[in-house]
Amino acid sequence: ANFVFVGGAIYTDTRRNPLNHPADFKSFRTINWCLIGFSYALSYMGRYNVNVSNTDQFYAQFALDADQFGQIITVGFWVYSVCVIFNGYIVDKIGARNGILIGTLGASFANLLEGLYLQFTPWLGSKFVVGMCVLFGINNYFQTFSTSAICKAGVNWYHIRERGFFSGIFGVVISFGYFLAFSVDGFFYEKLPVQWIYYIPSALLLTMFLLDYFITAAIPENKFPPETLVTLRGADFDSAHFVEANPGFREVIGPILSQKIFFLFAAIELCVGWSRDGILSWYGKFFDSMFDLDKLSIQYNIAATGVTVGGMFGSLSAGVMSDLFFHSRRPPVAFLNMAGYLTVVILLYICLPNSYLDAILIGLSSIFFSGVHGIITSTAAMDFAGSGATGTAVGLLDGVQKIASGLTGNLMGAIIGKWDWRGWVVSLMPMAVLALCLILPIITRVPEGADLDDKDSSKKLASGKYQSLPSSEAFEMSPSSSPRASNLV
Repeated sequence: ANFVFVGGAIYTDTRRNPLNHPADFKSFRTINWCLIGFSYALSYMGRYNVNVSNTDQFYAQFALDADQFGQIITVGFWVYSVCVIFNGYIVDKIGARNGILIGTLGASFANLLEGLYLQFTPWLGSKFVVGMCVLFGINNYFQTFSTSAICKAGVNWYHIRERGFFSGIFGVVISFGYFLAFSVDGFFYEKLPVQWIYYIPSALLLTMFLLDYFITAAIPENKFPPETLVTLRGADFDSAHFVEANPGFREVIGPILSQKIFFLFAAIELCVGWSRDGILSWYGKFFDSMFDLDKLSIQYNIAATGVTVGGMFGSLSAGVMSDLFFHSRRPPVAFLNMAGYLTVVILLYICLPNSYLDAILIGLSSIFFSGVHGIITSTAAMDFAGSGATGTAVGLLDGVQKIASGLTGNLMGAIIGKWDWRGWVVSLMPMAVLALCLILPIITRVPEGADLDDKDSSKKLASGKYQSLPSSEAFEMSPSSSPRASNLV
C-alpha cells in the first residue's frame, strides 16, 4: 500500500498540468522533487529511529526510565526548534539544493556517530543520556536544513495554484519516511543490534546526498530558458533579473513578523506539535508497555502502517481539498483535519484497552495530524512568505511547532508515569480543542494570487486575505544584466 500511494503521487504530478507547462519542464520537476522528497523521507528514517528504540528492552540495556528517555526526545526537538529558525534563513540565502545537500550529508554523519555511540559506549543511566542528547541534538541540527529546503524548492518550482496539490503529493513522499522509520527501522530493531537502525539510515542518506549533488536544481532558471518558464513565471517575467540575493536577517524576518497571521499560525503550530509528536513519540512504547507487544506484532504493524498510509492520504487529501474545493484556502482544510483528530483521540480513550482498535485509531490519527501539519507548516507558509522568505517562514513555524514537540518528551513522559496511558490519551485533547478555536476566525481567508484566472480576483481578494510578502519576492529580484540565474537561490 505504501508503494502504491507513492507511485500514485508521482504519477499524479506527471499528469496534472493546469497551467500547461512544457513536457520537459514537467518531467524534470518531478524527478527533482522526487529526489528531494525521498531525501527528506530518509531523514525521517534517521530521526524517528530514536522513537523506535523507546521500549522496555532499550531501557533495560542502558539503565533508563521513561523520564530519562523523554529527555533525549526533548533535547532533540528543542535543538531543532532553535536551529530551524536560523537555518531556514541560511537556506533562503544558499538555496534549496545546497540546503538539502547539507541536511542529508550532516544527518548521515550524525546517524553514524549515534550508531557508534550505541555500539561502544560504556555509559549507562544519566551518563548515557547526556551523550545521546548531544548526538541526537547534532542530528536534529542538520535535519533542519532539509526541512526548509523542501519548501524552498516547492515555492520555486510550483505556482501558487499548484501548491495545494504539491503539498499533498510531497506529503505522500515525506510520509513514506514514517514507513521507513517505524516499519523498516522497527523490523531491523527486532532483528539486529540497536546500532543498525542508525547505520542503515546513515548509508542511505549518503546515497541520496550523491544523487542530489549530481541531479537536482535549486530553481527552474538553472535548467531551462526563459521561454520555457512563461507558464510558471508569467509572460512579462524577466529572468535576467532573477539573481542571487543577499538580504540581511532583519530584512527577511521583519516582513514575516509584521503580519498578524504569522502569530496565529504559530499558535496553531504549537497545538500541532503536541498533537502530532505526542502520538509519534509514544505509540510504540504504548504497545510495548500496555500490551507487551514488540515491533513485529500485528497490532504494532497495523498502527505503523496506518501512520504511514494515513499520513500519505492525509497530506494528499488536504492539498487536493484546498485547491479543488476551497479555492486554495488553507484554514478550512486545517479545521476539518483538526476536528477529525480530536474525534479519533476521543474514540481512542473510549476503546482503551483494546489493542486492535487502538492500533487502528492511532493509524487513523495520522490522516488528520499529517493533513493539518502539511497545509499549515509548508503550504500556508509558502503562500504568505513568498519565495524569497519561504525557508525563514517555514523555519519559524516549524521551530514553534517543535517547542511543543519537545514537551512531548519529558512532560508527556511525566504524565504517563503519573497517570499511565489513559493520561497520555487525555493529554492529547486540550491542544486539539485550542487549535480548532484558533483556526475558526481565519477559516474564510484566501492567499493572494490563488484566483489568477478570475478577472475579478482582486475584488474577491479584497476582503479576508493574507498577502504574500512582496518584499520577500524582491529579495530575488534586482536590476542586473546577468543572463543566468544563480545556482544558489
